[in-house]
Amino acid sequence: MSEVDASNIEIRGVLLPLHEAQLLLPNASVSEVVGLDKLKTVSNVPDWYLGTQEWRGQVIPVISFEQLLGLPTAEPGARSRVAVCNTLGGNKDCPFIGLLLSTTPHLVRITEDVVAPQSEERDLGDAVRQQVVVNGEDAWIPDMNSVEWLVQEAVS
Repeated sequence: MSEVDASNIEIRGVLLPLHEAQLLLPNASVSEVVGLDKLKTVSNVPDWYLGTQEWRGQVIPVISFEQLLGLPTAEPGARSRVAVCNTLGGNKDCPFIGLLLSTTPHLVRITEDVVAPQSEERDLGDAVRQQVVVNGEDAWIPDMNSVEWLVQEAVS
């Protein structure tokens, strides 16, 4: 059996634009990107839990990732979108989480040559696994397990 050359490994990724930052996720972890539509408010939840939205016959929570981190954000606008992301924890009551985006995301090819750690990382808490530079652009790799746990805690 031959050795795998890590420099030839390529993953299809997606950069999800937030208000002042962007998230990097594997493309397979995003089920669909949809318009922001009629959020139903939920009582007694943190500000970052924006509400719920119907998607393909399911009700999914929609969150502001930047507010989750305690960072400033802007009001959603006409170009705002929701990235419907698969959860990883196996909770049948919450198989998806919607992340509020400022606009449409774009696909990227992730290789060892185009991703590097950020030279100066900020303390962003448990919801960010790593801060990277992708093709010269700063991005955060979220810890979706932590995000899922925080969403479940917010509604319990």
